[in-house]
Amino acid sequence: SGRGLAAALAGWQLSRRPMRGAGPVLLLVLAVALGTVAIGQGASWSRSQDDQADFRTGAPIRVQASGTPGQGRTDLVAGVPGVAEVAPAARSEVSLSGDRTATVLALDTSRAAGLLLMRPDLADESPRGLLSGMAPQQPSKGATIPAGTARLTLAATLAVPGLDPAHVGSRSADVTITVEDRWGSPYRLAAGSLTADGREHTLGMDVAAGPLT
Repeated sequence: SGRGLAAALAGWQLSRRPMRGAGPVLLLVLAVALGTVAIGQGASWSRSQDDQADFRTGAPIRVQASGTPGQGRTDLVAGVPGVAEVAPAARSEVSLSGDRTATVLALDTSRAAGLLLMRPDLADESPRGLLSGMAPQQPSKGATIPAGTARLTLAATLAVPGLDPAHVGSRSADVTITVEDRWGSPYRLAAGSLTADGREHTLGMDVAAGPLT
């Protein structure tokens, strides 16, 4: 056939003049080698960018809030159409000895286990298995607040041992209540000042709607 004849003629020419074909062959080898290196470098660079992005965000999507997070902010994010699951997290810098600093990351490990982005070859276990030992073994203590509660009131008494309530004067204490939403995020609410007169006083504070403890 024509193709067989062309291949035979090319082989015959190379056998008669081997040095004449050395240049094109060398260029072909170099082109193939450079192409292979470029493909490997491109794949390595793409994987590196993906790994760095996963490490910086930690989850498929990270919403960074400005200022001090207020009550109900996580519920607002969870209520966005298309959001399947959320997990609140807090990041802070702490000072160490020797003028060093460290970043502390706080998150609910029971919720975040299914959201973390981690390559399978970085650990012998899945993220859920790694974080299962860090989850609290007991539920949070406290009374459950009904959903939809807008304001809390409580009765409290403060007395100074050995002091006559009639002579308490201006002795008082600022009362702070800690509430926790259904995502495990704690909030400290100022309930007002409590006079140390030994009598019962009613304190109140506004809260966001949602299950709290």
